Amino acid sequence: MTNNSLVVNSFSNIINKNTKELSLDEMIEALTISYNVHQQKENIQEPLSEDDDDDEPKKRGRPANKPKTDKDGNLKVKRQPTAYNKFVKIQIEKLKKENPNISPKQLLPMAAEKWSNMSKQEKEDFKNNH
Repeated sequence: MTNNSLVVNSFSNIINKNTKELSLDEMIEALTISYNVHQQKENIQEPLSEDDDDDEPKKRGRPANKPKTDKDGNLKVKRQPTAYNKFVKIQIEKLKKENPNISPKQLLPMAAEKWSNMSKQEKEDFKNNH
């Protein structure tokens, strides 16, 4: 029930208990009393539980990520980066040192082009060495 319906029910109980007819002032007084009783009930706060007296601040934001597991409950292992990914990372670092004014958007295509210009044998050698 909403607060208004509780007040109305309380008021109608007061009116029904009286056997004599009430004047308008008496009805207003009964309505005021029932309203004040329900307002006081709303303002009463429950005492704090024992858990609320922690001195530690409440944690905010998202909870920390749990490690991912497979169906059997074993931790999932991240795959190793491919030879291409390793090559591009190394080349981007080299290109940054050689050309500090080039934007990162331009570095990736330059490194990818170097990979595509390599022969199959050079790619195999890179895979085996890294």
